[in-house]
This record gives sequence, C-alpha cells and structure tokens, in this order.
Amino acid sequence: RSFSPEDLLVIEADFRLMIVSSNILGRGGKLILQDNALRPACNTRESRTPVVIGTSPTPMPTVDRLTPQSPAATQHSPTPCSTDGSTTFPDALRLECIKCTDDGTILWDMISELASLELLFQLVTTGDCSWDVLEDEMLTKGVDLPSNFQPIEVCSMTKTNLSNARRNINIARNDLMEHMGEEFFKPKHGELLFQWLRDGKGYSEGRRVEANNFTINPSSRARQLSIIAAWKIRHIFFAFNLPAVKVGALWACFYALIMDSMIPLEYFTAATTI
Repeated sequence: RSFSPEDLLVIEADFRLMIVSSNILGRGGKLILQDNALRPACNTRESRTPVVIGTSPTPMPTVDRLTPQSPAATQHSPTPCSTDGSTTFPDALRLECIKCTDDGTILWDMISELASLELLFQLVTTGDCSWDVLEDEMLTKGVDLPSNFQPIEVCSMTKTNLSNARRNINIARNDLMEHMGEEFFKPKHGELLFQWLRDGKGYSEGRRVEANNFTINPSSRARQLSIIAAWKIRHIFFAFNLPAVKVGALWACFYALIMDSMIPLEYFTAATTI
C-alpha cells in the first residue's frame, strides 16, 4: 500500500548503476569513494586490450552519470534521448499551470490540455514510447498534443522531474474530480481523462452508455438479472435456437463490439445463470 509506481524509476536508476559498476569491476577496474560519490579509479596498468589505430580513447565517465549504451537509431528503432537530463522543471508542468479549477470554478477549456498531458506521460512512463513516436501514438488515439509542452522536452527531463510531472497531473486530476461533485459523471477507475472526454462527447452526440441490466435480490442481497434483461435474453435464446453455453459468450463479444471496451466482470453472465 505504501508503494508508488513512480518508485520504479528510482529502482531502475539503481539497477543501471549496479550494471555499469559490475562492468567496470569485471574489466579489472576499481571503484573509489571520492567527494561522497562512487567513481572509477584510474588504472595505471597497461591496457590488456589491443590498440586500434586511428581511434582516440574515450575518458571513463563518473559512475553517478553512467548509463548503459543505447543502440544507434535506425529507421526501425526510435530516436534515443540524451542521458543528460536537466534539473530545471518545465514551467508548463507546474501545478498552477495545469490545474483545471480557479476559486471553485471549473475551467473546462483546460481539461483537454490536462487530458493530453496525462496521456503523453502515461505513454512515456508505462508505454515505453520514445519522444519521436509520441505524436503518432496520441493521434492514433484521437488526442492532440499539448499546446504548451512538446514531446522532445521529455528528453531533457530527469527521472525525478518525470515523477514530479506525473504527480502534478494526478493532483490536478483529483482536484478536478473533487470540484465536479455529484452533478457530472466521473471517469471510472483506471480510465484516462481523454477516454472520459470521448465518452462525454459521444453521449452529447446521441450515443448512450450501457443499460443497467442487474438488480439486487431482496432476499439474498445478491446481484441478479433484472426482469427486463432476463426476458430479452430468453427471447434471444429461443428465437435463434442458441445453446445456453453460447449466450453468455455472445453477450461478452457484442458488448466489446458496441461499447468498444472489454466487458467488466460484474456484467458478465455465466451459462448457469442463463
């Protein structure tokens, strides 16, 4: 319960440090503590590796900035970012710049910007997308890029700044939900803001959400099909002469077709119920 997904970024940095340190020790090098930082010791022995004519030696970087080498970018691989992250946090990602409320008033024009930022950093931190493919990924989902933040700026952000940006986005989202009260429908658990906005616009255009096909049994307090839903299933069951084991499976398939999402477990009806 005390674990945060952003902690994975810190864990990743530690593992990178251990891998690079192991490579240095494995090649016969040494690590020393200098200025409260681990650094590779200068090796005074003659190198055992053959000298290649025409190349200049590359100085050994300090351990606190070492990262494994990224593969060279090709037409089939994403363009890697620079490993030297800036410690300056972008102004466009500060909490006061992305909040969608002001003195208790919801700023509706800011919600689409917050939704765009939320998706962008979701793709960066969990989707393993490089900066040069973010625009295509977002346009595929029907989301425009943020107006005040460009994907290439992700390259200049440290892991700490990336974590702080996600935290500000989550705070701004929670603040928006608190100000919406009970008058508006809110995003489901795990649903991104752009999906919530898309559903809201679809509702305004005439599309409707799923019907409430279940009710609570007054005796057992268990969930059961409503009378109307049971009658409709019975009609489908007999009108098309379907085996009982296929009705529930067809229900799940047509739910995904109509709602464009996987059927929730609580909406699924087993063959024994039918």
